[in-house]
Amino acid sequence: ELGVRSMAAPVRDPQGNTIAAMSIAVRAERLSMSEFKETFLMPLKRARNELEKKLYPQGM
Repeated sequence: ELGVRSMAAPVRDPQGNTIAAMSIAVRAERLSMSEFKETFLMPLKRARNELEKKLYPQGM
C-alpha cells in the first residue's frame, strides 16, 4: 500500500512449515526504510522466536 512500510516474519512449526506470520507496519513518512529495518527487524525476529518457543517448548 502506498505510504506504508511493513515487514513480516514467518512463524514455523518444528517441521519448518509456515503456520502464521507476525508483521509490523508504519506510515512511510515516519521512518526511512533503513531506519525502519534498523529499528524493528531484530525485535520482530525476537518476538517471532519467543512465540515459536512458547508454541513448541519441546524444541524446533
